[in-house]
Amino acid sequence: MDSLMPFIIIIYLLFSVIAAVLKAISASKQVQQKEMAEKSAARALVTDVPKTEQSIQDRAQERFQQVDAIRRKTPKGKPKENSNLDLAHQMRKVLVMSELLREPRSRRPWPER
Repeated sequence: MDSLMPFIIIIYLLFSVIAAVLKAISASKQVQQKEMAEKSAARALVTDVPKTEQSIQDRAQERFQQVDAIRRKTPKGKPKENSNLDLAHQMRKVLVMSELLREPRSRRPWPER
């Protein structure tokens, strides 16, 4: 029995080292799978957001084009005396577009709300 004890200890140590290595490998695989799942979820969010922003931009641009087309078709009674009206219209248009292109108010940092 005394002669078998060193072999038993060596076998025990080998099995414990092998078990520890297998646990480390399986843990690293789980971490990689979680990272891949998070990346794919992030990619899905990233691809969804620009599509919605793009559709908002497209709709806003179409509306402004429609309004401009209607304004061009309607006859104007008075000639332009002052370009302040055009400037005011352009400023309103810029303000609306800036609000459409920015992120939603609820997601903005506090001072900019």
